[in-house]
Amino acid sequence: MSGPSIVLGIALMDEDHAVLECLLTQAASIDDAGLQGLLDRIECETRAHFQREEDLMRDAALTVLPCHMIQHELFLGQ
Repeated sequence: MSGPSIVLGIALMDEDHAVLECLLTQAASIDDAGLQGLLDRIECETRAHFQREEDLMRDAALTVLPCHMIQHELFLGQ
């Protein structure tokens, strides 16, 4: 697995983004039978990534956390 296309310099986030990019890339070539399973994996990994990111932001006491959490909720709602 290669690194993410956008590097933040925060190891946990960069690793998460690399995993998500790899999963999303697979969607272009997966057969119909495997697509739902892949989408489920993408959703699960995205939810876990958002939680880890929110935890990091909370630990850093970033004031933008509430707004960012709303962005996560909106993304997941779609």
